[in-house]
Amino acid sequence: MRKLAFPVFVVAASATTMPLQAQPLAGLWELTVTVEGAPSGGGSRTQQACLVADRLKRAPERSFFDASRLQGERSPTCEWGEVQRASDGSARWQASCESPVGAAKGPGEAVVSSDRARLSQQLKLDTPWGARTLSQRIDARRIGACP
Repeated sequence: MRKLAFPVFVVAASATTMPLQAQPLAGLWELTVTVEGAPSGGGSRTQQACLVADRLKRAPERSFFDASRLQGERSPTCEWGEVQRASDGSARWQASCESPVGAAKGPGEAVVSSDRARLSQQLKLDTPWGARTLSQRIDARRIGACP
């Protein structure tokens, strides 16, 4: 199986507990990460990650984005404004990111349930070679307990 390397943005978000009905369960999750428009290319990859309850409760969206990074991957760092969460499990935020190739800003959104999550960010990346749109999507599903 060939691994694709592309940037996955590391995020920092304000911590707000999610409504109980939308709280994702701790355990082993399968994440499919799709990136389009990255300077180094794009593509999709699927990986597994063990997500723990305390992180999911404090910042579930950040937990999924952090888990989507490959070990040792150098990623741009993003700060999120306040995450606006709704009782149906949806959330929205604005991200501001810095990377070696330039700054990026744009909206993010998520729909999270106890066993599934879909997160995306659409960032406008300003580089020395011009502006481009970077899209990142994470589709996740809980597949069981952590090993």
